[in-house]
Amino acid sequence: MTEEVNLALDYLRSYADLDFAGALALSAESASFQFPDGNVADKQTAIQLLQGLASSFAGPIDLQVTGVTSEVGRVAVEATAEVPLPGEIVYRNQYHYLFEITDAQIIAVREYCSQPTG
Repeated sequence: MTEEVNLALDYLRSYADLDFAGALALSAESASFQFPDGNVADKQTAIQLLQGLASSFAGPIDLQVTGVTSEVGRVAVEATAEVPLPGEIVYRNQYHYLFEITDAQIIAVREYCSQPTG
């Protein structure tokens, strides 16, 4: 695997463990983060949004990478995720993450997902 792929997968491992500060520490200060709803946030706003979201989880994200494609400066990751929610509900979805990487730092993440299923 390339350094860029390893960086993207390290980000997702931290993300799945709900260590959003650790995940975003792998990004440049000027990095941008696009969420599935299309909203784009800077690094500090992304950390706040993700920490707020995680407060509704009953445990870490079971994120399974199903595919990785890489070319210079870009890494695409396909994954499935299951997240335990209160009341024994499990949120399931399929994701596509596109990472832009320069000088061993993530400069952009775009996250896309399918319609959620319970």
